[in-house]
Amino acid sequence: MANIAFDVDGVMTNLAKFQLDTGRKYFGEDSVKDPTKYDVKDIFDVSKEEREKYWLKYIWPYCITEEMRKNLSELSKKLKEDGHKIYIITGRVHTTEDGIRGKLFRKMLLSWLKKNDFEYDEIIYVNENNSAEEKLNACKENNIDLMIEDKTENIEVIKDVSSVICVNAEYNENADFGDIVRIDNFDNGYEVINSVLEKDNKSFKLLSNEEMDELSQDELKKYYEKMREYYKNKPLDPNLKKQEKTYRVTSKVGIPLFKLVFKPHMFGKENIPKEKTSNIYVSNHLGSLDQFPIISMLGPDSPMHFLAASTLLGLKRALLYTKTGAIFVDRNDPQSRKESKEKMMQILLNGGNVFLFPEGTRNYLREGQAKEILEKYINDDIPFEDFYKKVKTNKTSQVNYLEELLKNNTITIEEFNKNIYDVDNFLKDLVTNKRINESDYYENVFLPFKYGAVAMAKETGATIVPFAVNNNYFTSDPLIVRAGKPMKVNVEDDLEEKTSELRDEIKTMVWKNAEYEKTLKLRK
Repeated sequence: MANIAFDVDGVMTNLAKFQLDTGRKYFGEDSVKDPTKYDVKDIFDVSKEEREKYWLKYIWPYCITEEMRKNLSELSKKLKEDGHKIYIITGRVHTTEDGIRGKLFRKMLLSWLKKNDFEYDEIIYVNENNSAEEKLNACKENNIDLMIEDKTENIEVIKDVSSVICVNAEYNENADFGDIVRIDNFDNGYEVINSVLEKDNKSFKLLSNEEMDELSQDELKKYYEKMREYYKNKPLDPNLKKQEKTYRVTSKVGIPLFKLVFKPHMFGKENIPKEKTSNIYVSNHLGSLDQFPIISMLGPDSPMHFLAASTLLGLKRALLYTKTGAIFVDRNDPQSRKESKEKMMQILLNGGNVFLFPEGTRNYLREGQAKEILEKYINDDIPFEDFYKKVKTNKTSQVNYLEELLKNNTITIEEFNKNIYDVDNFLKDLVTNKRINESDYYENVFLPFKYGAVAMAKETGATIVPFAVNNNYFTSDPLIVRAGKPMKVNVEDDLEEKTSELRDEIKTMVWKNAEYEKTLKLRK
């Protein structure tokens, strides 16, 4: 999948032909002085005032009724079907202006694109008088893999950061762009674009799980090699270095403060890889502060890019997360999930670290489930607001397990009603009284683990470093964080088995944390 950008004037339209045809009508049949020039003023050797009068007459038919080059609509659809992201980066006159004129010219362009059925993801307007520099910046900021352009000055600067296809015109025919591919039209545009992407290793296409299942081990290894090369060679977000610098500075101040306030007990430092690069840090997820004891344990010199739900953008600390390199994802949006994964892959393959929670979300009881429990099981005449206040600190996974125990008659409905307010301690009592196994208790401390961390380790070759935390941030009980043994995932490894292995490792660490907490309480 690649980020592909199209210019408008001279690429989607045949600007050279339009200017020559209409210019001959306006200035006279024999008025062409130099057809290799870009601007009407230079083509016909007219004054600035004459140029303005010409465009005052022809700008409207050009913007509204000028034909789009043939096959572009079909091309955009094919590229989108292949998973590429399509940008339009244009220096169309007046489109960067504020006010009525700017709105009008943007509206005309958007209407023209819609009328011609050209599919795209994003449009970026740049100033026509500074289009080379602004298009260069747009290509950098949006990781453009391929730019389709016609203007000589633009191509000269963009070709250093992105692949370029030049659309031929009289005004660029004498320019020497080296080995840049040129086209006259888009009759074979799909094949040309794929050829350029393939040559520059940017035509990589992600396979579905079903498609990967069809590959032999050798084919799978080659697929992953190509995937790694593709992501490694994609332009990195230019903000990453700045974000990592901010992370280091912030951590140097924040870690001592966090340790002073919360006094975390840290175990397993010897398990943390000395090479603090290309690591996937993972942990169980109980509270909104879970990443901070782990950051405190790792120290300020190991910047990590934290995968965060887009819902956090509404919180006060969102600015801190953004400035220090968090990657936000809307889990209900497939495109957002894809983009966040691609960003993490790039970071890992370029020596960076990422952090994510395999459970995918915090393990606490949501309102919807609490409402179902109240209606289904609870005999007390208690308003929902009061009930939810009392039960919301329970883990979703443990409440689910409690329901199972009720259904299989391990506990009674009376016990369920009485202990729904403190499920964890009730389950511990059941273990003590040997009504359930200790292993079953710890099996239900977590939500099911998603395959994301293991799959990413398999695809990138990165190391998984597991952590376990408890949720004692604002209690008198000790806050505990523990690092486990690093895990590597090979190409031939089964995702389900390795995810289960990772879950078992974190489960063991959670148990060790609980045993340590018991020991401290006994000492008191």
